[in-house]
Amino acid sequence: MTGEKVKIGGVPMQVVSDAEADACDYLICMPWDDNSPFKDNFRGICCMCGVTVMYRWHAPRQPKRICIQCMTENLNADDKSTVD
Repeated sequence: MTGEKVKIGGVPMQVVSDAEADACDYLICMPWDDNSPFKDNFRGICCMCGVTVMYRWHAPRQPKRICIQCMTENLNADDKSTVD
């Protein structure tokens, strides 16, 4: 499956190996929720806003954790800066 291109929420993404994932800049995370069906989630802190986030035990360890809200806002800001 590595190298395969998929769409998640309409956004094209490429499946990468664990080593490649560990070299990424960010790990996109959901805000912490005690109601998650997974009781073994890890907790972290969003590198931009400081909110507590959750991620799975098998997620890459090296990338900075960023909440989905901050990532969305940053992607939208990037899109607006490139529009002519």
